[in-house]
Amino acid sequence: MKKKYIFIPLAFSIFTSAQVGINTEEPTKTLDINGELRVRTLPSGDVIDDILVSDIDGNVRKVSRNSFGTG
Repeated sequence: MKKKYIFIPLAFSIFTSAQVGINTEEPTKTLDINGELRVRTLPSGDVIDDILVSDIDGNVRKVSRNSFGTG
């Protein structure tokens, strides 16, 4: 009888998506935040060459500092 109770949660977990929304009813990305964002720790090497940017839709991505060129 205990085996059935273990199987039921596993069966439902297969059909759920791994999207989490903060202040949003329907997340569209793995982590969807409607509000401000604070990142406390970012992995870095000896030289920091990446910049976090966001587009008009709020999608954040990492770009190389070299892609902006120098003035």
